[in-house]
Parts: sequence; C-alpha cells; structure tokens
Amino acid sequence: MSNKPLNFYGQINYTDLKAAMMSGKVKAQKVQTKEGEKIFVDVNVWVHDEADQYNNNASVQCALKKEAYEAGEKNTYYVGNLRYQSPKTTEATAQDVANAVGGADKDDDFPF
Repeated sequence: MSNKPLNFYGQINYTDLKAAMMSGKVKAQKVQTKEGEKIFVDVNVWVHDEADQYNNNASVQCALKKEAYEAGEKNTYYVGNLRYQSPKTTEATAQDVANAVGGADKDDDFPF
C-alpha cells in the first residue's frame, strides 16, 4: 500500500473539454436526471509515479469513443491535471489533549 494521499485537487480546462466534446471522438452520454437532461463525458485519470515539472501527480484525459479507439486514433484530449492533496492535520500530543479538555488534574462538574 502506498503512503501517498488518496485525495487529489486540480483543474479541468473547460476550453479543451469543450473542444474535445465538439470533436465527436470522445465518449459522452446523454442522461435523463431529476433536474433534466444532462451530458456526461467519460474520462481517464492517469496517476504518475513521479510529479511532472509542474508538480502535477495525475492527468485527466477524455476517453475515446469505441470507433475512434479501434481506428487507432491518438488520444490527445488531455483536459486537466491533478495534484495530491496532503492532509491538513497534525497528530495531537498528550499535552494538546490535556489543554483541550482541561487537564487530568482539574476537578469537573460531571456527575459520573
């Protein structure tokens, strides 16, 4: 098991996503939802062994339609990048806990 965080944050390039969808070569579905009809696009997420020169740890690529894939078309529809999101917590020390709960030496008003 890896010690790397499992959460990512990043950006999707809307301009490139729109161009990919307009190409007619990426896999998308029309789905009826409670809010009405919506378009969903399939994506591939590629997690890199090492961060790239911009410190990105993963790339987001639109998935090709079956026909484009079988025709051997090169998938150039990269639409975003992701980075590992490090946890924003630190382990509490015994002193931190004692300070937060009033310490073990203090009397409290609890009936138990």
